Amino acid sequence: MPQIKRHFSSLLFFIVFTTLLVTPLVHALPDLNVTVNTSDYTYWVMHNVDIYGNLTHNGELVPDGLVALEVKDPIGDTIVIRTVQTGATLPEHNITITQITPMSQFWEPKDQFLKGETAYFMVFINKTSPGQQLVLVTLSVYDATNVPLGWNFFQFTFLGQGEVAWTPNFQIPTWASTGTAKVIVGTYTDWPSAGGTPLGPENSSSFTVYELGGGGFSTGAQALSTLGTPGTYSLSFTTSIKAERGLYTVYVTSSYEGEQATNSTTFLVDVPDINNDGYVNVIDLGYLSDAWLTESGDTDYNPNADFNEDGNINILDLGIMSDCWLWGP
Repeated sequence: MPQIKRHFSSLLFFIVFTTLLVTPLVHALPDLNVTVNTSDYTYWVMHNVDIYGNLTHNGELVPDGLVALEVKDPIGDTIVIRTVQTGATLPEHNITITQITPMSQFWEPKDQFLKGETAYFMVFINKTSPGQQLVLVTLSVYDATNVPLGWNFFQFTFLGQGEVAWTPNFQIPTWASTGTAKVIVGTYTDWPSAGGTPLGPENSSSFTVYELGGGGFSTGAQALSTLGTPGTYSLSFTTSIKAERGLYTVYVTSSYEGEQATNSTTFLVDVPDINNDGYVNVIDLGYLSDAWLTESGDTDYNPNADFNEDGNINILDLGIMSDCWLWGP
């Protein structure tokens, strides 16, 4: 009988010891999780990039969350920084963008800017809670075809309740599309690529980009995120004709009920530069012409001209080259 008790005690000790070892591992699993995906891995210049994911807490979709999203190009420059919602209901927040007004250089409201002209903005940020808060404010501009034109930022410490005015400026690139451009302002604890999370929802305004002697205005998707199934998010933008060729990184972060989550993914931006000289021009068109209407296995077939890799060189490949025409420094 004593021997049975000793065996039982040893077994009980082993069970308790094993439980103590395993339990911290279970509790160490993150309660807040954010995912991020892209619709494709490779995109051509001047094509849409679709980013999407979900936010879960304790395994349940979060219908009232905010996700910060930052995209960096192959040389490490930020090209997109946004805040997207995971549902129509907003979480509690104490920092709000209350006003974004496009202005002239004389600080008068203005709603039209010429390509190459500098636009000025009056931005007001309001904080409703006491205490200090480090704030990163970003202003991003997208043209009528949903191409990110650039951004400006301001980092400061809110000392308490109140309102802060910010007056950034931004030069409209000469290559921007004409039509309705959108300016978007967001607030973060830091850059998402450095682990920063949203402090509140973003806000937006718009203005018109025009050119002297130009034709009609371009139209296209605006740079707004779309609301889908509660707990999910999505965002689209169009790669610029000036986009760097190579690997891009998407960073996403979120903060919910005192917990934080981060994630990242990558995608590739390519161009139909057949001879790899850093330009898409008449030389590449010549190579495409030489291989026109050939298919894999033909003598004149050139795999470098088969941009969509379907084994045929035809109007689809010409369309891709047309979209990227005159890409280069």
